[in-house]
Amino acid sequence: MDGFDPGDFVRRVALQLGGTLVVPQAEAGRRFSAAGLTEHPPGINPEVGPVIRAFTEKGVPVISVTNTGRLEETWRSFLQSREVPPFRTIVTSCEVGRRKPDPEIFREASRRLSLRPEEIVHVGDRWDLDVKGALAAGCGAVLYRGLWPLYPPGEAEDTPPPTRVPADVRIVDRLSEILDLGSWEVSAPD
Repeated sequence: MDGFDPGDFVRRVALQLGGTLVVPQAEAGRRFSAAGLTEHPPGINPEVGPVIRAFTEKGVPVISVTNTGRLEETWRSFLQSREVPPFRTIVTSCEVGRRKPDPEIFREASRRLSLRPEEIVHVGDRWDLDVKGALAAGCGAVLYRGLWPLYPPGEAEDTPPPTRVPADVRIVDRLSEILDLGSWEVSAPD
């Protein structure tokens, strides 16, 4: 997914099939990005909304960093239609051109928030993608295991945490647990 641009992908497929785009490439990309969301929407973790609201009330920005072929605007529209509180921003691998665990996607999150990486705590459900990537970028990390029971057999077990988890990495089973992990003070950007 590194460097995956939905519009460019649709253009290349059209060329391979001997055709051309009948709409501008950016519009083709937007349509491809939204394909299937209405017919087969992904499930939304019911814990997400209350946690976003709680952090937003504390003045703590909440963003999403995701490996996806869908554009930020697609995710925003989808989540809004499901009444999920808005993320400050959604950093998508297809738009950044990097995917987790590449530290650059986490650094992009840092830039968008105007915060240093060490001022950010990334919460993710994969040790190999989320925790390793966040730590490599200089961010804090929390491993969230709450979704593991929903994974296909073997998926979560393929990338378990090491036997010795670093002291600065927390492991939680419910998203609400992260509300109690720190003071979550917000300071003005430098």
